[in-house]
Amino acid sequence: MPAPARRGLLDTMVQGSIVDLFLSCGLPVAPQPRSARQMTTPAGREVSAVINFTSQQGPEEPPRPGRMALTVPEELFALMKLESTRQPQQFDWVRELTNQLAARLKHRLLPFEVDMQPALPSLVSRAALEEQQTRARFPNARTYVARTLRSEIIVILQCGIDESRLNYAGAVDVANAGDVIVF
Repeated sequence: MPAPARRGLLDTMVQGSIVDLFLSCGLPVAPQPRSARQMTTPAGREVSAVINFTSQQGPEEPPRPGRMALTVPEELFALMKLESTRQPQQFDWVRELTNQLAARLKHRLLPFEVDMQPALPSLVSRAALEEQQTRARFPNARTYVARTLRSEIIVILQCGIDESRLNYAGAVDVANAGDVIVF
């Protein structure tokens, strides 16, 4: 695949993962074009979580560190649908959403021979997110915004995935997002 055709592939994977995740919660979102801007100005109170991961492009490459942050306005939690009658705490829910978002991205990267190994998500403040985004460790941080009718969801991806080396290797048989895997 020529390099220009690969440009934007990672963006498409991330944006598709965001749309799928929030649609599974009954909340349609519209991804906006990726931006080089830093964090957006919040419209109200929000909750954020971050998940660290390693990614490896091919067996000969060493794993590279990465991190993904998800910021959700508090008002959206009331609109999301659950299969449970018990409404989880927003702090627990944002960590679970961050975990599911990482899993969806991982599944999209597998056919391109990228092995992503997420750790456990944790809560993070807006100040800590902004400080992390300006660090030199991840100079190519990508900010994604998805709009709802009421507000914006923000995802920041910081990783060392070389988009020019994303080559489709074929379908991979993995569990579907949301499947329960007992181990």
